[in-house]
Amino acid sequence: MKTPLPSFRTLFTNAWHELVEHWKLLMTVSLGIALIQLLVSYVLPSSWTNFNQLFVSGAKPGLDLTPTIVIIVVLAFVVNVILQSVLYYSVVNRTKEGLTLAHAFNGGLSVSLKILAVVILKTILTLIGFVLFIIPGILAWVWLSFAEFASIKENLGVIESLKRSKELTRGFFAAILGRLLLMALVVAVPTMILSLIPAGALIVTVIATPLSILYFVNLYEARLSATSNLSS
Repeated sequence: MKTPLPSFRTLFTNAWHELVEHWKLLMTVSLGIALIQLLVSYVLPSSWTNFNQLFVSGAKPGLDLTPTIVIIVVLAFVVNVILQSVLYYSVVNRTKEGLTLAHAFNGGLSVSLKILAVVILKTILTLIGFVLFIIPGILAWVWLSFAEFASIKENLGVIESLKRSKELTRGFFAAILGRLLLMALVVAVPTMILSLIPAGALIVTVIATPLSILYFVNLYEARLSATSNLSS
């Protein structure tokens, strides 16, 4: 007999309570991610606007120089990957006693390359699915939704994490898809509203990013617990 998934309300409530409990660590990391994204969004328009003037006499110095832009974007990408990994590591290990920002940073740094590879593969497979047809893209989105958590919590390799994620969704595709769509809707509505005010996007990112990951990890852990009970 299949163990039913927790309801959307239960998953969201648990995620919110955990965010409140661990807000200092999770929102500090999330703030770093938001600031990096803000920096890139500020810098990139300047680079595209002045690209054709790059070799023209009298081109503006500083951020308008393409090499500078490239360096900033590359560094921002590296820092963003590390911070995203730290956030995933912090969420997966949130119940560990004495988890500090330093511990989370070291742990996240140690898995950052693996998380990057997982995210790249997930993105490629999902995009290919949507390009071929919408349904394969949706299948990939659901099947691979637990890959980052599996790679950290179960210490799996990149391909093994993707396979494990698909395995955990077996028999629960519709239920998981529904919960993913509901969470996406819950995040999208305040995002659209707050984006109309100054710093609104920053506020949404700082709160919604860790909240969403907590929601997904609770869903992952529910499936992991159910499969463990069946095998024992």
